[in-house]
Amino acid sequence: MAYSYQNFSTIADAPSDYYWTVAAREEIGSGGSSPEDGYVFITAPSKRVNWKHEVYYDIRVWKLVNGVPQQLSDEVVEVLVPQSYRTQVAENLRIGTIVARTDTPDAQLFGDKNLFYVGFTAKVPNYTFTPRFLIQLKPNTAENSSAAPLEVLPASSILGVPKTINFSEGEVDPQIPQNILSEAAYNSLQGLITRNNCVKPNTWVALIVKEQSGQRYIYIKNYKLDGTFISQELIGKDTLSGGTGPDKIDHYELGRRRVIALKANECFGDDTPATPDTGITLPPDPDKVRYNPPNHFVTRSVSHGERTRDAIFTRINDVQTALDNRNRRLGKIYQSVDGAAALNKPQKGEVKLWGFRFAYNPQTLSYNTSTNTSIDWMLNSKDPANLLGGNTTVSLQLYLNRIADMTELRSANGGDFSRSYPRALRKEEIEGLLYRGTEYDLEFLYRVLNGDPGKTSLLEYNGKTSDFGYITGTPCWFHLHNNLKYYGSMASLSVNHVMFTQEMVPMLSTVDISFIRYPSLELSPEEVRRAYEEQATRAGSTGEEAKAGK
Repeated sequence: MAYSYQNFSTIADAPSDYYWTVAAREEIGSGGSSPEDGYVFITAPSKRVNWKHEVYYDIRVWKLVNGVPQQLSDEVVEVLVPQSYRTQVAENLRIGTIVARTDTPDAQLFGDKNLFYVGFTAKVPNYTFTPRFLIQLKPNTAENSSAAPLEVLPASSILGVPKTINFSEGEVDPQIPQNILSEAAYNSLQGLITRNNCVKPNTWVALIVKEQSGQRYIYIKNYKLDGTFISQELIGKDTLSGGTGPDKIDHYELGRRRVIALKANECFGDDTPATPDTGITLPPDPDKVRYNPPNHFVTRSVSHGERTRDAIFTRINDVQTALDNRNRRLGKIYQSVDGAAALNKPQKGEVKLWGFRFAYNPQTLSYNTSTNTSIDWMLNSKDPANLLGGNTTVSLQLYLNRIADMTELRSANGGDFSRSYPRALRKEEIEGLLYRGTEYDLEFLYRVLNGDPGKTSLLEYNGKTSDFGYITGTPCWFHLHNNLKYYGSMASLSVNHVMFTQEMVPMLSTVDISFIRYPSLELSPEEVRRAYEEQATRAGSTGEEAKAGK
């Protein structure tokens, strides 16, 4: 039970035989089809809320019958916001229509179904308010036989006091329900709770650790926004001392990574939030791109000593920062905002990006630059287009290893999660790896270069591909780490499949990539950049592409 009025609606709270209680819920922007979707209860006396979000007040009217509180419906009760208060706040606050409901979905929580609710939204930011309500028994009814309405007073407990709201310009975290906080509390593991923005309506996700018979059982639990339990998943069990179990897997570490990834809004598949268009001068955020599935836990990407050192560092320092840094160190190739707009179809009015991510294990990386005789320090050339052509080629060789995945996923029995991955794998991803192996990783590279996948007769299973038999020269980003990234286009791609399953599905491959880098004019002399911008302006361009190095 996440929140109950009846726990507090006792005779001691009642100023008379009739009284009312009020609660507040804040919107957190997750969407939904009813007032209960996408809202979280406010339990503190006052709360900051983003001014673009709505706040609902729920009002219930009670009558004591033989000492037992019973709710009254709109047949005998009238709930009003006084007109004097509406006039007072009209410049800053928008007040919705008061609605009486008799079919509330939380009826099992409160027993009866009668509820009055009204929404408040801000017209301006940085505005604080406390609502006023007038509750009356209607005249000439079973509860009031007189010809005039009778006012009902609020409960004397905190549930009769409306919450004060401060509409703020900044994003504000909602309150986590107390029952989730209590269940997730476990020594140093406390606080691993996050809102899951990757599903709609949003949910709470918590890492729960339970001790039993000398073992620590690690669970991922999901809750509705009001704290109602939805489901749980057993990640595995570790020894009580914090060591791994017989399978040599640190299940707490796996669960921790999943919760922190959601906290960082690292969604996967079609649920990934679109990267905002930051203009042509900045690359998109590489952590918010739709990538190929992560590598199996045992697939070696760095040395064992480095991984152990990183694990120790993660334990004793800020875990979210450590995970964020580790994710950013992964090599990746992903679309530019402009490239995605040209190749991908908008989804709900937004263009989402594709990316190809590889474990940090390139066998070789080299680049060569030749002289461009069309440009010199005197800027003899009168054609600014000469400054846009790249003459630097970056080459690297990658190993794609899905050997462990084939063994693990064959025993998944159609499930959508394997404990040997840092997050749950979707059904589409499991099928892609089982039926296509390393080609499924390359599929995302094709999506970077060719755009959204489509149906094809080349695949017998129900999958899609962007391997159309060619690759485009659409510009994209090649990112090794934050201080080594290039902007340009793919020149050539060579794939060598080395090992196969008995169904001839490739599970170990080498990939040779040749990438043409486009010049970054921010590194050129000031005179060259200014001269190009002047010529580009005369030609009808803003020159911003030169600043971006595109």
